[in-house]
Amino acid sequence: MRWLRERSRRRHCPHLRVRGIYGDEINHTPGGRRLECWDCGRLLDGPVRIAEVRQREHAEVREVVKPVRDEAALALLKADPQAFFDYERRQRPRDHL
Repeated sequence: MRWLRERSRRRHCPHLRVRGIYGDEINHTPGGRRLECWDCGRLLDGPVRIAEVRQREHAEVREVVKPVRDEAALALLKADPQAFFDYERRQRPRDHL
């Protein structure tokens, strides 16, 4: 069972905390290094700045997604998810029209 949990975590890891293994340069990638994810332990190839870019993207996504603070909306989400998404769509301003 533990193997399945670890496998699932590795599969869905966004690799945000990545460190470069210095001294292990990659010949086929200019300026690239072997990278190791601190969360799942997977080895990746690429530039060291890829972790900074992914952290920045992850921070932007977290700013866009706001938590549900309305108790009525939270109760609606638990009871009927489709009705909750319809409610959220009605609450959103219509900038695209």
